[in-house]
Amino acid sequence: MAEPSVKGLLVGGVVANLRRLEESGAVSEDALEARLGARAVELLREKIDPATWYPVDTYRELVDLLWELEGQRKPDYLREKGRAWARKLYGAQRYQQLEYADSHTRAIQSGDEAVRQGRLIASLIQSFWNFVEPRVDLDPERPHTLRLTLEGPLASLFPEANRFTTEGFLNHMVERSGGKHRATSERPSPERIVFRLPLRLAKR
Repeated sequence: MAEPSVKGLLVGGVVANLRRLEESGAVSEDALEARLGARAVELLREKIDPATWYPVDTYRELVDLLWELEGQRKPDYLREKGRAWARKLYGAQRYQQLEYADSHTRAIQSGDEAVRQGRLIASLIQSFWNFVEPRVDLDPERPHTLRLTLEGPLASLFPEANRFTTEGFLNHMVERSGGKHRATSERPSPERIVFRLPLRLAKR
């Protein structure tokens, strides 16, 4: 099995933010090197290839440090980062999975349609993380709510920081389609992450 990894597109964004903090004097080179492992320090100094896979453990070091230094461990900081990342991907127009958010501004007609669209989101997540297999269904305990679940031993490797950036990403998709509801998430155990997205179903 391949090493659990994350696409360089995500790594590059975090590295760019840490470099910005260093260049502005908000954090020193010595402080960064003292907080990071050798491989993470190497990534700060090298060019990141957006299409290359990088070890998720090293990425987690970087994103957790950014969250602490600039975000003071506040989830809303990461939610806004997720929104910004979504805007960037929409602007790049490289991912067909995102097109449905702009082409489905009407209310969703049924739960089955919501699940189909949710699977597009799941496939997008898999394109950035090589070790997750999201499951998409309707939440049996919450009416009109789409549920996306990451579950299994390898799900424990998914950074907590990215739970909140994913919320922000989903929220931007909702905003583009004219919705006002908000995604939420919980991690009842290290091996299980659940994202929930209330649906605006068409009235019959």
